[in-house]
Amino acid sequence: MNKTFCIIPWIHTHITTNGSVLPCCNSYTYMDSARIGYLDNNSVETLFNSEKLKQLRLDMLNNIERKDICKNCYTKESMGFDSGRTIYNEDFRQLLDNAKNITDSTGYVDPKIISWDIRYSNLCNLKCRICSPEFSSSWAAENQENTVKLRSVDADVDPFESQYQYVEKIYFAGGEPLIMPEHFRTLKKLIEKGRDKYVHLVYNSNATKLDYNNNDLIELWKNFKFITFGASIDAVGPRADYIRHGVNWNIVEKNLHRLSEFSRTSNNFKLLYSPTISVFNIHHIFDMHRYLYENNLMKSVDDMGFNLLQFRAHHSYKVLPKNIKLEIVDRIDNHIAWLQSVNGKINDYINLKNTVLSNLDNDNELLQTFLNAVDLIDARRNESFDTTFPEYSTLRIIDTN
Repeated sequence: MNKTFCIIPWIHTHITTNGSVLPCCNSYTYMDSARIGYLDNNSVETLFNSEKLKQLRLDMLNNIERKDICKNCYTKESMGFDSGRTIYNEDFRQLLDNAKNITDSTGYVDPKIISWDIRYSNLCNLKCRICSPEFSSSWAAENQENTVKLRSVDADVDPFESQYQYVEKIYFAGGEPLIMPEHFRTLKKLIEKGRDKYVHLVYNSNATKLDYNNNDLIELWKNFKFITFGASIDAVGPRADYIRHGVNWNIVEKNLHRLSEFSRTSNNFKLLYSPTISVFNIHHIFDMHRYLYENNLMKSVDDMGFNLLQFRAHHSYKVLPKNIKLEIVDRIDNHIAWLQSVNGKINDYINLKNTVLSNLDNDNELLQTFLNAVDLIDARRNESFDTTFPEYSTLRIIDTN
């Protein structure tokens, strides 16, 4: 299989919070160059064989790079990390060899969509610092952005109505999927249709609610083939409350204990942690990893992976001055030593160290943009970056050399 091939265009579709449809979430960019079309006036089956997606299939079969769509995966792989491409190719490896055989000369494939990525809306109860109104209704309300849609599709219309007989994997994100009525509608419909035993559910969730509107998720999950729950936790304690405004860490921690216990007693549930590395947490992500493991919130020390922030450049760790980045490198080395002491995997942290070392240069202009943005929101929310993150006490002393 060539290095540009990805099984996703043959099996998958991604619905965003505003109703646009993309090949996958990894193809998302602010420029929206990967957009296939809109769900408002097309069916998922029609969009699955749009001219754009058919050409993408043909290009992948012919080993042609598509940086306009696949750049995010290429970038992650170049840094040594797994990408959406590599993960899906592994999950659906039994389908790889047959992709060419089921594709006609135009790139058309019978629209049996076995993998869904659904962002039914931007409905969310948090205002995370690295997020935006497009993915959070709470952010939209704070910014008074009335033009941001709360629903990408009519609540009474199921875009996958004719696809339930084929589905094998569903990825729920948002917004916050666990407070979306459409999410529960989908689970219950899968159970009613007898498809639940064949479906792997995957979540990216802030873990603030496990019983929304009297729906006990754990009881529902017991019906399904497998559930992978990715907890979007970027920090613990006061830092968690700051980074993901609206969260109550004490409540989240109780929910995580319940999920952790379920992962130990169930054979169809796995709890993972999927923090996003940004300027807010790169200095102490190691503390969080140890806290979760040492407080029995992880079944295995390896049940944590992370994503590097790809958008909102002024929130990237790259804004930090060289001296703080070198402190972070030392902290990575110490964490690698600890992981080795508990027989944990270290590859992701080695890759993170190498990535930081390759970006040591100062960007004072971007740093000032970050500080201005922080101060603006701090004033609005009555919060304090300087108090919450004392490790950055020298950050406002900008080195101009």
